[in-house]
Amino acid sequence: MSIVIRAPGPLPAPERHASLADFLDAKGPVVGFEFVLCILYWLTRERGCASVRVADLRRAAVSSGLSPRAISWARLAYARRTALIHKTSDGALRVTPRGEAVVRAFPDRRAAAEVRELQRVAVLRARPSVS
Repeated sequence: MSIVIRAPGPLPAPERHASLADFLDAKGPVVGFEFVLCILYWLTRERGCASVRVADLRRAAVSSGLSPRAISWARLAYARRTALIHKTSDGALRVTPRGEAVVRAFPDRRAAAEVRELQRVAVLRARPSVS
C-alpha cells in the first residue's frame, strides 16, 4: 500500500484594492496604530512603494480622507515598539512579518489580537533568561 501526498493547489491571489479608502474600509482599523499599519501595508504591498517615509504616510492618509494627525509620532512609536513596523537605516518604514500577519487577519479583530499575542509570547520565550 502506498500513500500519495499531493501538493495543494496555488494559493489565491491576495486581495487588491484600487484605493486606500477601499482598503481601509475592508480592513476596518479602529485604533491609531492600526491606521498607521494598514496605510504602510497598502503603500508597500498594494502600491509597490519600495521606500515609505512619514510624509508619504501622511499624504496617503489625507488622500483617503483622514486627518494628517492620524499618522502621529506616538502612533508610529507604538507600532515600532510592538514590532509591527520597523525603520530601516535609510529612514524608510517597513511592515514586519508580524505586522503583515495582523493586517491580513483584519477585519477579524479577535484573530488579529491572537496573532499579536502569539507572536509576543514567542518573542518572550526566545529571550535568554537572566540568572
